[in-house]
Parts: sequence; structure tokens; C-alpha cells
Amino acid sequence: MTEALSDEIKQAVETSKVNRERNAIKKIEMEATSNRIEKRTCETHGEFDSTVTKIKMMKRSYETSCPTCKAEQVAAEHVETKNKNETLVKASLDNDICVARIPKRYKSKSFDSFEADSPKKQIALRKLVNYGVNFGLMLETGQCMILTGNIGTGKTHLANAVANQLVQDGFRPVFVTLFGMIAEVKDTWGDKTKSEAAVIANFVKCDLLIIDEIGVQFSSNAENVFLFDIVNSRYEAMRPIMIISNFPVASEKDVSIEKIIGTRVLDRLREGGGSQVTFDWESYRGKI
Repeated sequence: MTEALSDEIKQAVETSKVNRERNAIKKIEMEATSNRIEKRTCETHGEFDSTVTKIKMMKRSYETSCPTCKAEQVAAEHVETKNKNETLVKASLDNDICVARIPKRYKSKSFDSFEADSPKKQIALRKLVNYGVNFGLMLETGQCMILTGNIGTGKTHLANAVANQLVQDGFRPVFVTLFGMIAEVKDTWGDKTKSEAAVIANFVKCDLLIIDEIGVQFSSNAENVFLFDIVNSRYEAMRPIMIISNFPVASEKDVSIEKIIGTRVLDRLREGGGSQVTFDWESYRGKI
């Protein structure tokens, strides 16, 4: 007998032994337990079939409960889990909105709630929707946007609609007025616990910085320096900025964005395909 054949015979004998042991275990298990269907009554759903399993060796028996009760329990647990998850998501979004500094009045503003009842308004809406929905590309290219036009025409509404959209999409926008932003920087001057550089860094590192009320008050030379530092730092990091103003971008005689923030800042906002949206229709507030 060859060595290979001998090994095959040994393997076959070993396999046969294992199979015999498995069959013996199955037989013991079958003899040790028994299953049968018995009628049971649920106080809520009436009669049902219950599978009763008896384990002879342990002298114990187990039976299945009302299947309708079980299904309702599973459904209730699913709803509870769903509600908990929705609560956690809402809490997370609320926190992100607070971090984004979206004012309470504008927390619920969306593209859908903007009243685009004229061709000009529809064009403005499409531009802002495109900016918000495709913000990943805007962030990659550092593309800025200027919203200009009359008071009460929906500029801040749509800017915050963009911010709300970005929060839901996982981006980090920050909404601030020009006055508020400069005031935060100034507050560090008399407070040793705060750093001017740290405050400026907060305005630089967010994904989109939205600056409202450009031109509500004229800034001093020092304030314009702070604004330039923030805009220039974001420009170098290719981080987009959206500014909002009631004044035109440029004007030879009248007040303009260019005169308020300076040509250097305006040039940086325009570079890289920066766009302008003009809101030149009647104020909503005038209709109330």
C-alpha cells in the first residue's frame, strides 16, 4: 500500500468518525427537545398559534408570544429610534445654525419661501440657488458674490437661504454685519482674555463669510484695514465671501460699495469669477 493511499484511508476513517459524532449529537438534541403548536389567547388580539418548545433534559419549556404584539413592539421601537435620530439631527442643525450666526428671523428662510413673482426675481433666485447647491465648486475656486439693491428686496433672505442650505450640506457659513464684525475685533483691545488675531481667524477659517449692511455706516481707516486683512486672508486661502449692500457697486457721484470698502477689497471679491446680483425692484416692506 502506498503512503498516499494510506493517508486517504486515514482521512476517510476520520471523516466517518466525525459524521457519526455529529449525527449522535443531533439525535440527542431531537430526543431532548420537542416542538408543538398550541392555541394561546392574547388579551388584546385574541387567539393565536404559539410554538411551544420543551427541553426535556432541563425540564423547561418556552413558547412564542402573540405575533401581532411583537410586530407592534418592533414598530414602536422603530418609531422611537427614528424620533430620537431626528431629534439628534435637529439639535445638531440648530447648533450649526447658532455657530453660523444665522439670525432668528432668518433661521427658517429658504429658496422655496422667496417670492419670485417677476422675471428679475426669478433670475436672482436661480443665481443664489446655483451658488448654494454648487457651493463645493465655489469653495474650490474661491468664487465670491455681491448682492446689491434696494432696501427690503430680499437680499438678506436669499443670503441666509444659502447659509441654511450650506449648514444642511455640512459646510460652515458665518453670517455677520460689517459693524458687528469690526466691533468684535475692537472688543479685544481692552480684554486681555481675547486675541485680535483669534477673532480675525474665526472670520477667515469658515467656508463662506456673509457680510451684511455694507455702507450702513462709514468705516474709519483703521476699520478698513481690518476688513482688508480679513478679505485678503480669505482671498489668499481661496475662501468665498458674500457681501450685501443697498448701494451700487460703483458710482462716480454717489456712495458706492467701492468707495465704502475700497478698490483693493472690491477687486479681490471680483477676481476668480465673482458675480453680482442686483435687486432693483420695489421693497416688500413697502407693501405691508
